[in-house]
Amino acid sequence: MAAAAYNAVKSVVEGGFAPGVQDVGLAEGGTGLETPGDLVPEDVLAVVDQYRQAIINGDFAVPATREELDSFEPPAVGSPAAATPAA
Repeated sequence: MAAAAYNAVKSVVEGGFAPGVQDVGLAEGGTGLETPGDLVPEDVLAVVDQYRQAIINGDFAVPATREELDSFEPPAVGSPAAATPAA
């Protein structure tokens, strides 16, 4: 939500505001993982970042419905050593 609000205010200031729905996701900074500090190991954060980048790149589609989630098999990303989480 913060990214959408920022973009709306910025467009007003710059004179280009257009009302309507704004879709913001990972690529636009609209969602993501908050900094967990030292609660999550660095190797796990590295795998999370590989998945984040794969989603932004469009390497796979994120499930949008319960039915899609039920049949979703997460792909392996990054290096061959990268762990693929269980669905």
